[in-house]
Amino acid sequence: IDFISASGVKSEHRAFGVIVVTESLKPVFNKGTIVIIDPVVKIQEGDYVLCSISEDESPVFRQIFFDGRRMFFKPINPLLVDSIDDNYEVLGVIIKAVEQFR
Repeated sequence: IDFISASGVKSEHRAFGVIVVTESLKPVFNKGTIVIIDPVVKIQEGDYVLCSISEDESPVFRQIFFDGRRMFFKPINPLLVDSIDDNYEVLGVIIKAVEQFR
């Protein structure tokens, strides 16, 4: 059974929202945007995800690309450098973004 939330997201009950609190995710996500994350949906190349990388305690937003079996985590901010890491955990795929205008 799919669940459709008040935001119109069709997903599992485990989907959750996160508010972007920084300007560093531009040009994709503006500060104040609410991103809806589904921890169950299968990852596809080009998806934006919330993930933990290495031993960093704070989860980060990245875009995922594949090269064979390896995953490349591309920062959303074009000023940052791509990274390859074997020690990662994808917490969920961003399935919707809701802009806040006020």
